[in-house]
Amino acid sequence: MDYLYYLANASLTLRVVEHLHQNTTLPISFISVIHQIGGWVVRVKLDASLTAQQAGDFCAYINELGIPFKASLPVKMALWSLETGQSLIEVRQRYQ
Repeated sequence: MDYLYYLANASLTLRVVEHLHQNTTLPISFISVIHQIGGWVVRVKLDASLTAQQAGDFCAYINELGIPFKASLPVKMALWSLETGQSLIEVRQRYQ
Protein backbone atom coordinates (compact mmCIF):
# COMPACT_ATOMS: atom_id res chain seq x y z
CA MET A 1 0.00 0.00 0.00
CA ASP A 2 1.32 3.44 -0.95
CA TYR A 3 0.59 6.91 0.35
CA LEU A 4 1.65 9.87 -1.76
CA TYR A 5 1.41 13.38 -0.30
CA TYR A 6 2.53 16.89 -1.13
CA LEU A 7 3.91 18.99 1.73
CA ALA A 8 4.49 22.73 1.61
CA ASN A 9 7.93 22.96 3.23
CA ALA A 10 10.94 21.11 4.61
CA SER A 11 9.83 21.56 8.21
CA LEU A 12 6.58 19.66 7.62
CA THR A 13 8.44 17.02 5.63
CA LEU A 14 10.91 16.45 8.46
CA ARG A 15 8.05 16.26 10.95
CA VAL A 16 6.36 13.51 8.91
CA VAL A 17 9.58 11.53 8.41
CA GLU A 18 10.50 11.76 12.11
CA HIS A 19 6.98 10.72 13.11
CA LEU A 20 7.12 7.69 10.83
CA HIS A 21 10.60 6.79 12.03
CA GLN A 22 9.47 6.85 15.67
CA ASN A 23 6.22 4.99 15.05
CA THR A 24 7.29 1.34 15.17
CA THR A 25 3.75 -0.02 14.82
CA LEU A 26 3.44 0.88 11.15
CA PRO A 27 4.80 -1.74 8.70
CA ILE A 28 6.84 0.77 6.65
CA SER A 29 8.85 -0.67 3.77
CA PHE A 30 10.43 2.66 2.77
CA ILE A 31 9.91 6.40 2.53
CA SER A 32 10.88 8.45 -0.53
CA VAL A 33 11.10 12.24 -0.51
CA ILE A 34 11.42 14.40 -3.62
CA HIS A 35 11.88 18.16 -3.55
CA GLN A 36 9.98 20.17 -6.13
CA ILE A 37 9.76 23.89 -6.64
CA GLY A 38 7.28 25.05 -4.04
CA GLY A 39 7.10 21.88 -1.96
CA TRP A 40 7.98 18.28 -1.22
CA VAL A 41 6.53 14.97 -2.39
CA VAL A 42 6.55 12.20 0.22
CA ARG A 43 5.81 8.59 -0.65
CA VAL A 44 5.30 6.05 2.11
CA LYS A 45 5.23 2.40 1.05
CA LEU A 46 3.99 -0.17 3.53
CA ASP A 47 4.83 -3.88 3.75
CA ALA A 48 1.31 -4.82 4.77
CA SER A 49 -2.17 -3.35 4.99
CA LEU A 50 -3.03 -1.24 8.00
CA THR A 51 -5.85 -1.94 10.38
CA ALA A 52 -8.80 0.44 10.05
CA GLN A 53 -7.64 2.26 13.21
CA GLN A 54 -4.04 2.59 11.99
CA ALA A 55 -5.13 3.77 8.54
CA GLY A 56 -7.47 6.35 10.03
CA ASP A 57 -4.85 7.65 12.45
CA PHE A 58 -2.17 7.83 9.78
CA CYS A 59 -4.43 9.57 7.25
CA ALA A 60 -5.66 12.04 9.87
CA TYR A 61 -2.08 12.91 10.82
CA ILE A 62 -0.73 13.32 7.31
CA ASN A 63 -3.84 15.15 6.05
CA GLU A 64 -3.22 17.81 8.70
CA LEU A 65 0.24 18.47 7.26
CA GLY A 66 -0.17 17.91 3.53
CA ILE A 67 -2.51 17.04 0.72
CA PRO A 68 -2.85 13.84 -1.33
CA PHE A 69 -0.73 14.10 -4.45
CA LYS A 70 -1.32 12.84 -7.99
CA ALA A 71 2.14 12.33 -9.48
CA SER A 72 3.06 13.33 -13.00
CA LEU A 73 4.87 10.80 -15.18
CA PRO A 74 8.38 12.16 -14.44
CA VAL A 75 7.69 12.05 -10.69
CA LYS A 76 6.32 8.49 -11.00
CA MET A 77 9.44 7.45 -12.88
CA ALA A 78 11.72 9.09 -10.30
CA LEU A 79 9.87 7.35 -7.45
CA TRP A 80 10.08 4.02 -9.27
CA SER A 81 13.80 4.53 -9.86
CA LEU A 82 14.35 5.21 -6.18
CA GLU A 83 12.29 2.15 -5.25
CA THR A 84 14.42 -0.10 -7.43
CA GLY A 85 17.58 1.09 -5.69
CA GLN A 86 19.05 3.32 -8.37
CA SER A 87 21.61 5.88 -7.26
CA LEU A 88 20.14 9.04 -5.77
CA ILE A 89 22.52 11.17 -7.80
CA GLU A 90 21.60 9.41 -11.06
CA VAL A 91 17.89 9.79 -10.35
CA ARG A 92 18.33 13.48 -9.56
CA GLN A 93 20.32 14.10 -12.72
CA ARG A 94 17.87 12.15 -14.88
CA TYR A 95 14.66 13.75 -13.61
CA GLN A 96 15.84 17.03 -12.05
